[in-house]
Formats: sequence, C-alpha cells, structure tokens
Amino acid sequence: MSKLFLSMLLLWSCYACNTADKPRIPHADKPQPELFSVNTDRDTVLLTGKGARIHIPANAIRAEGNQVQLEVTEVYDVGEMLASGIQTVSDHQLLSSGGMINIRPAGNATALILQPIRVEVPTPFWQEGMMHYTGSTDEEGNINWTNPEPLPQQKIQDQFDKGRMLLEQNCYSCHSIDKRLTGPALLHVTARRDWKWLYAFIRNSEAVIASGDLEASCLYVDYNMAAMTKYPALSDNDLESICLYIDQVSKQKDLAGYYRVQKARDTCQQYLAVRGALLAKRNQALYQVMDTTLFKGTPPSNVPLYNQTPGDDDARNVPGYYNPVYYDMVISAFGWHNLDMLLKNMPGVGKTRLTVTVKGAHRKDVQLFLVIPELRVTVEGAPLDGKADTYSFDYGDEIRLPLNRQAWIVAMGETGGKTLFAKTGFSIQLAQQLIITPEVSKRDVFNKWLKTLGMKLVQIPDEESLNVVDVSRNDSLLRKQAAKLIEGNPDTKRIDAMLRLLQALKPVGMDCGCDMPATIPDK
Repeated sequence: MSKLFLSMLLLWSCYACNTADKPRIPHADKPQPELFSVNTDRDTVLLTGKGARIHIPANAIRAEGNQVQLEVTEVYDVGEMLASGIQTVSDHQLLSSGGMINIRPAGNATALILQPIRVEVPTPFWQEGMMHYTGSTDEEGNINWTNPEPLPQQKIQDQFDKGRMLLEQNCYSCHSIDKRLTGPALLHVTARRDWKWLYAFIRNSEAVIASGDLEASCLYVDYNMAAMTKYPALSDNDLESICLYIDQVSKQKDLAGYYRVQKARDTCQQYLAVRGALLAKRNQALYQVMDTTLFKGTPPSNVPLYNQTPGDDDARNVPGYYNPVYYDMVISAFGWHNLDMLLKNMPGVGKTRLTVTVKGAHRKDVQLFLVIPELRVTVEGAPLDGKADTYSFDYGDEIRLPLNRQAWIVAMGETGGKTLFAKTGFSIQLAQQLIITPEVSKRDVFNKWLKTLGMKLVQIPDEESLNVVDVSRNDSLLRKQAAKLIEGNPDTKRIDAMLRLLQALKPVGMDCGCDMPATIPDK
C-alpha cells in the first residue's frame, strides 16, 4: 500500500513539475470581441470593426426567442496571435493563415446554426490554395486547426485569372513581374502609380509622354526611347483585372517591400519632380533627340517635358484602391474558424535547418516562438534533444520554410511579476543557428512591439528605419536653391552639382520607379 502511495505521489509530483516548469506568457493586449445583437427572423449582415462581413440568413440560427447576442473575435496578424497564444499548426504541420475568426453566442446563451452562414474575411493579398480549418480547443485552451475543407468559388478568382490571361497574351513578351526585360519589371507598380495613370499609360503611353508626365518621359528615355505598344481596345474591366493581378502577385512575393514603396511614394514623386525640372534645363536638346512624330506634330515649345509639381490624386488612386480583398467561407457551427494552407505547399518554400540557443540568466523562464509576419505564421519552439537550451520548430532541426522571407524569433515570459522579452529578426536561409538572450522589459514595450506586427497585416518599419525623407520638412533649402537654378540660365556644372545634392531628398535604398539619367543617350 505504501509503495502504491509513493508511486502515485511521484507521478503527481512529475505532472505538477512539468506544468509548473512551462514558463508563463506575459500579459498582452489581446484582441477584444465585438458584440452584435441579431434578430434571427431577418436576413442580417454584420460588419465588424476589422472589416469582416458575416451574412446570416433569416432563421439560420435557432435561439431562445428571436434575439441572440453574438460575440465575434478576429485575429489577423502574428502580433494578435502571439498575444492570444494561438499558433498556426495543424497536427504538427505549419500553416500560413489568411485570417482567423471566432463566432459564438455571448455569455452562457445557447444557440445553434441551422443553415450555413457566409463569412467574408479581409486579407492584404489573396493566395490560391487556401482551405477552411476549424479550431479544436484542448483543456488548456490550446487550439489545433483540423478538418480542412476546400473554400467555395471565390469572387476574386475569375478576375485574378482574367488578369493573368491578359498579361500572358499581351504583356509577357516585354515584361516580367520581377525582372527587367525589354520593358520594366511590374513588381509593386500598383503601389507606385495610381489607377488613372496606369490605365492611360497601358492604353496609349505616347499620349502620356506627350503630356509632359515625369515618369512616362523618364521611362521612355530609360528604355531606349521605345514607346510601349498601344492597347486602346482594353476596357476598364480588363485593365482593372490586369492591375489587380499585378497587385496581388506583388504582395504575395514581397508584402513588406510593397508597403515600403507605397510609403515612399509621395517623397519619390516630389524628388523626381524637382530633379526632372533640373534635367529639363540641362537637356535643352532633348526634343531634337526624341522622335518628334511621337507628339503628333505638336510643337515642342507647347509640350512641357516634365510636370514640375505632382498632380492631385483621385480618390480611387492606388495605394489602397485594390484593398481589401476577401476570402469567402461558409460555417455551419459556432467556434474558431481559420483560413489556411500548409506552409510546405506555398511558393518559395524549401527544406531548412533552423536552431535557436537561448542564453542568459532567464533562459529557463521564457517560451520561444518563430513568427513570419507576411505569411502569418506562428509556432512555438521545442527543446532539441541532446542540446542544452537549444530549440527547433519541427521534429529534429529540419523544417520547410519560405526562403528569403523576413522572420522573427521571439522569447517571452514572466518571472516575479516582471516581463521577459527579446526578439531577433532574420531573413530565412537554408541553414541558420541563432542566439537570443531574454531580458527584463517593460510590459508596454512588449505590447507596443506586438502591435507593430499588426500594421496593415505586416510589420512596416517606421519612417526613421525606412529612411523615407519627408520632403515637406527637410528639403526647403534645397528646393529654394533648385528653384533659382530653374528660373535662371545656369551652366551645366552648377546643375550637375545641384543634382548631386538632390540625392539627399531621395528615400535611401528605395527605387523611385525611374531616375532620369543625367544625360540623354543617343537614339
């Protein structure tokens, strides 16, 4: 009897030890649920604060009386996932999430879904191959995503396919998404230019050049003064399909880069406008070099070469015009629902080796997570057998991850009421061994960093880290000096000196789309 008692006591002690040994996650600002009152006798569409649309047919929900309160929680980025303790894992396989939503009766109310409810979930970009997973929650509140089902036909699919087809038929002989060919690469062009400009340039680039548009003139010179083929027969719907396809593929390939281009757009336009006006002065012989038939016989003196000030943007201008797009799914039960695809099936994924060693006095007091913001991936690390304080994120140290994507290792925990936190960013490569050292941190610092992961569903560096110069604040002296040169008749040496100084106005490390060369090449 005593032996049995001792054995039971030992087993209980081990369980208690294992439970206590798991570090606590610091208190984080979790996404808060929204409450909606629904009359079950009526067709209802709920619009959430984060943009989801929930379509509830009349009599689709059975509840006491004809009223039910629904609680809706949305989790759309890795910062919210970390704060909520949610991982993107299905039976030990990594997932890339397109967005999670929890719909349930509020409080202790009882209700049942009798007819399917359609849910539209906003996303910064649309990825083919997403599936609908349901969340299975264990006793400790951990969610495992199970029962993947195909999504219904998506609204965006037809337009996406049409855009791809039109590009293949008309554009890919001269353009590529991410490579310069006869014409420029198309990556991020929808973040750089507004819809009105793109439609006009695709239909008739010669007319846009003749109007004196800065970038059009620049592209014309940069690409050997060969005007792009005209496509006047393309309808607005055709052009929107083309632009939507380019927009979505650009974001799939490099979402953070897309937002950097978007953020730098106004600064680039002002930089190019000043530079273009100076170059117009420097290259008085430009119209003699260009093919004047391009301008339909218009006298060069009546056609400005560059717009010296950016024009006002139309309300529908990109960036933002093609956002948001939505995933459609149909739910038949309350609870957590997630749009996902297996990470190993995504483009650009390869077999990698990734291990992380935790150092410092608090190495035993934290949990370790791998997060990939652009693809919305979160997974907790597990100790690697035979290696003290070293972790991996799959069985063994091999894992299939998207190469060259920005990722983070995050260490977080609590000890003695104090928040422990550390992070290290890296670009995913074939083999990496990382080190992280958690330290005591302020809780608001931890929560603030989590929120940066949620800006536009991806971490967007702030202006300082982006080196995007705010022209309105920093260029007054240079602009005044440039204006004096433009108004006068300076020699080329003075203009060249000013052109070199104007580099200070350009966002560092950013491609502004077209930088007019200082001299015009012979045709």
